[in-house]
Amino acid sequence: MSLVPFFTLMRKEIKRFLRVIGQTLLTPLVTTFLYLLIFGIGLGNQISTEGGTPYLLFLIPGLITMGIINNSFMNPSFSLMLSKVYGDIEDLKTTSLTTNTIIGAMSCAATLRGLLVGLIIMIIGEVFSFINLGSLLIPFHPFYLLSLTIMAAITFGLMGFSAGIIARSFESLNNITQFIILPLIYLGGVFFSLENLHPFWRACSHFNPIFYYINGVRYSFLNKADASPFNIMIISSFILIVTYFIAFICAKKASYKQL
Repeated sequence: MSLVPFFTLMRKEIKRFLRVIGQTLLTPLVTTFLYLLIFGIGLGNQISTEGGTPYLLFLIPGLITMGIINNSFMNPSFSLMLSKVYGDIEDLKTTSLTTNTIIGAMSCAATLRGLLVGLIIMIIGEVFSFINLGSLLIPFHPFYLLSLTIMAAITFGLMGFSAGIIARSFESLNNITQFIILPLIYLGGVFFSLENLHPFWRACSHFNPIFYYINGVRYSFLNKADASPFNIMIISSFILIVTYFIAFICAKKASYKQL
């Protein structure tokens, strides 16, 4: 089977987000800078964490995960909505592209964007760590970090694909982002540890899929987390499989018509 259609579509998606590099890279850079400055530096000394870890170091892995998730989700979802508006989406079905080719190419482009933003956020975090603590934040488990961030980027790329293919307007897509994705991110432990929660809310957090990605990345850097590293990997793998089948079903049932 020829891979030319796959790489052609993936290249198109990569070029699309690179054309708006200010939105793709500059916005997460500024947002991360503000989070680290306000929460990590401004309020960090007043916040205690388990084991005495500086709050700045606790915060950085969460921000990396948040950047990966947000950007991996946004890339295919907004691309598909723009295609619906301009009528380009009809080309996906009139060409020889298979369903798996469409899903795979758009998910790979989303993964690249998510990992690129995650890398930029990590570099900013390292600068803050070095300036304020005098040392770099070196991952304890680099291979675990790499595998989990790739899984997170692919998973939310697939979610973004599903959202973009079923959404009928930018408003409905924005509702998914604002009322589902963002609350799950903020309640997933980016800014706090489960140790600070009431037992009821602590138990509820385990039903939040994003909780496992945030804690997995935090474990990779700090060698400590609110969940077992093994369970994190198993649950993340299961979520990845489920999101692929959802994306496949959505792609099969989509109308591919201009709005």
